[in-house]
Amino acid sequence: QLPALQRQLVTIARQPDAAYILRVPGTIGTLLAGALRWHKRPFALELVGDPHDSLSPTALQTGWARPVRTFFVRALQQQCRQAIGVAYVTRHTLQQRYPASGFTTTYSSIELPDTHFQLAAQLRQNHHPSDPLRLIFVGSLAQRYKGLHVLLEALHQCRGQGVDFSLVVLGDGGQRVGYEETAVKLGLADQVTFHGFVPQGTAVVHHLCRADLFVMPSLMEGLPRALIEAMACGLPAIGSAIGGIPELLPPEALVPANNAPALAQKLLALHHNRAQLVAMGIVNRAVAQEYRAERLQQRRQQFYDQFLRKIHPNLHLS
Repeated sequence: QLPALQRQLVTIARQPDAAYILRVPGTIGTLLAGALRWHKRPFALELVGDPHDSLSPTALQTGWARPVRTFFVRALQQQCRQAIGVAYVTRHTLQQRYPASGFTTTYSSIELPDTHFQLAAQLRQNHHPSDPLRLIFVGSLAQRYKGLHVLLEALHQCRGQGVDFSLVVLGDGGQRVGYEETAVKLGLADQVTFHGFVPQGTAVVHHLCRADLFVMPSLMEGLPRALIEAMACGLPAIGSAIGGIPELLPPEALVPANNAPALAQKLLALHHNRAQLVAMGIVNRAVAQEYRAERLQQRRQQFYDQFLRKIHPNLHLS
């Protein structure tokens, strides 16, 4: 199928009056960028992820991950140098690894409708300070890079300090059975509830609004939608200091990745300081406002208009 795909992309690259904006990384974007360079066609990029993380040996757990990652990282760096403009989903993280030669902007592919904020305001629950903290984890269980095993170990250490938490896990995948067995082995079966896959939207918001704290213990991450959705609910959150997470959360809400003792200490500190949780939730909701659909659409349109003016200087845009 690859030769047929290449022929189709070459045909696309030959279109004389087309404007090309490629969403990368990905196989199609990489191949089309090569065809456009060959035919000397200008293009812009929407950079939405990092193959250095998503194709790492930790993520793929295969022997061929490293050479594949190297290929896509170098290809993406070259694409950013050759593009007329690049729109990044992060403010700083992707820009450092994939600098652009042309004009740049920032907007996310994550768009939250007004209904998300409205529903969250209606459903948000506050619990009594003496109740155990209700934690929530949202993420795929297909691989271990979402770090649920780190969170389970941290909860085990908290229990050893005499502090119990309840944890709701939303997500499914091939690692789920192993995680359930780990929870039993660590004596957490009565604390952890695995709900499996829950569709985006109202169902997830209902779960988020019943929680006290969102935890993202990822070993690698881009700009995580699940975290932004939790923040939009006014939910306090802590996460690993990797990928795009530090662009969303302040330093006091971050822990080193793959470090269960540090995560346990953070959880214990928040357990003893419920007032800090309230303040964190207020800040998070304010940050999430930047991901309202109308704000992101405005930035996206400005990027498209600037790109069109670069390749068609005489074009009059309304």
